[in-house]
Amino acid sequence: MGADIQSRKMLFMQEYLRLNDEQIIDKLSDLLHKEKSKRLKVKLKPITREELDAKLNRSEKNIENGEIYSQNEVENFFKNRFQ
Repeated sequence: MGADIQSRKMLFMQEYLRLNDEQIIDKLSDLLHKEKSKRLKVKLKPITREELDAKLNRSEKNIENGEIYSQNEVENFFKNRFQ
């Protein structure tokens, strides 16, 4: 995210915090949830049985080759990435 988007978010938050109209707050909250839901649906497209089988085969091959991560390694990766 660039500095411009950060500035826009800060300005939006300042305006949002000044709101006293519950209807506007409800509408903004609804809009946010709807937009987030739409974008999630776009990312979660169904896969075919063949695609699933190919993913399973790759995963099994990775396991056979020792290309695996422990639970702790995965948790640490995400903790470090999102902190």
